[in-house]
Amino acid sequence: MNLFLWPLRLVIALVFLWVGGFLWFVAGLSPRPIEPAPADGIVVLTGSVERLKVGFELLRTGKGERLLFTGVAHGSHPRHFAAIFADDPTKAECCVDLGREALDTIGNAVETAAWVAQRNMASLIVVTSAYHMPRALIELRRAMPAIRLEPRAVMDTREPLSTWWHNGATARLLASEFTKYLAALVRARMQGWVS
Repeated sequence: MNLFLWPLRLVIALVFLWVGGFLWFVAGLSPRPIEPAPADGIVVLTGSVERLKVGFELLRTGKGERLLFTGVAHGSHPRHFAAIFADDPTKAECCVDLGREALDTIGNAVETAAWVAQRNMASLIVVTSAYHMPRALIELRRAMPAIRLEPRAVMDTREPLSTWWHNGATARLLASEFTKYLAALVRARMQGWVS
């Protein structure tokens, strides 16, 4: 009888661990953006207009010397960013790079690492959604462990993260991101990196 019960107990234990970890993950998401320390460069992992705006504003106000938008769609042209660059088009012309190779977060990290190495940077401000930041930092640290990373989370979900349980779409988004975060964490641990 016990032989048949242990798989069920294992599944129940794993479910409890996942739920506990998920609640810890959501509680740790910063409700307010924390302004990062200045750095050599800024990278924005594309995904929302809000991320792009925040990244360019950091560049415009002197938080970094150069900006990379990583994961830009191949059909995109710099003119598609005109509204974002409207406050300082000269800054956009001199100091913004569009990375088009990345298709996912691992690709963002690889593309960013090459960009950082090419420019001999030692520090980087990372701009992405608050819910995506934990996983993004794991992948970026794996790709460039010697670089100081300064997170600048963006709150770009339709509903506030603090009330995620009121909105099914936000709850599903967070659950999916937590599962991807766990996979990234496992990969990092297996390769000897600590998040």
